[in-house]
Amino acid sequence: MKALDLHWNPLKAFHESPDAFRSEFSIEPLCLHPEAPPPALDAWNPKFDVVETAGEYLIQADLPGSKREAIKISVEEDELTVFGERPYAVAPEQFCRRLERDFGLFARSFALPPDAVAEISGVQFQDGVLTIRLAKKAPPHREDGSAADRSQSGQPGGGKGACGPAR
Repeated sequence: MKALDLHWNPLKAFHESPDAFRSEFSIEPLCLHPEAPPPALDAWNPKFDVVETAGEYLIQADLPGSKREAIKISVEEDELTVFGERPYAVAPEQFCRRLERDFGLFARSFALPPDAVAEISGVQFQDGVLTIRLAKKAPPHREDGSAADRSQSGQPGGGKGACGPAR
């Protein structure tokens, strides 16, 4: 007589037969039917870089697949906001097997630094890269007429190290 196993192990099937487990529980096809609606259109959260130079701030984002007309930029009450959209790229007659690229609507807001001019001095959208330029305010003048140094080292960012890739 075989002993009754009272300890259920949900990963037992995986250890015994990984291929059978994957085929049974796979969630890879995100679109199961050609008439299935696309996933929610609020899933895209593009990444932005904010870079400071001696005279301006550069805000940059990779927005591949977005149209220039679908991007809106506003500055209100010392806050920069970028709205946009990357459209769903699968046609109704296509059968979706896998989707890994994000799409949909997005909105990102950034508080402006105290020394930033609260108006956009330039915008460029080229090869899917959005660049927004914000000028810096003129540094305050000292009583002797010379410009005050905003940072301790004379570098943008108060002498903090240069940013690099995340580690």
